Amino acid sequence: MQSAIVPLTGPGPAVDANLLAALAAACRAHEGIRFGYQKRTRRAEPYSLVHIGRRWYLLAFDLDRDDWRTFRVDRIDAPPQPGPRFTPRPAPAEDLRAFMTDTLSSAPYRFQAKILFRAPIDVVAEPGSTSDPRRRRAG
Repeated sequence: MQSAIVPLTGPGPAVDANLLAALAAACRAHEGIRFGYQKRTRRAEPYSLVHIGRRWYLLAFDLDRDDWRTFRVDRIDAPPQPGPRFTPRPAPAEDLRAFMTDTLSSAPYRFQAKILFRAPIDVVAEPGSTSDPRRRRAG
């Protein structure tokens, strides 16, 4: 099996263990934080740390945007400063795994689209097909 597997290891973004510990403590204590993030100051109520692949994310309620946000921990550029304690809000979804998967898979894209093809799947999937199913290639 080892001869058939190619590990894709490499350096991921560096995350300071002290930063992770401070964020985890704030999540556990329900303590608001203020931190630098991509040259801006953010105020948030941290909910949870999420580890996916080589990246760490902070799921938090962003007080300035009045919405749930995910922050890449490696992009936090100023240490978190403690803020007032808070009563935790209800989670943004019942299934947090699905919520985070959906949030992180769509985050890199500015626009999202759903496309409906009015044609049978075998026509749409055919290599070199055109939008007109009557113009199918002989073959």
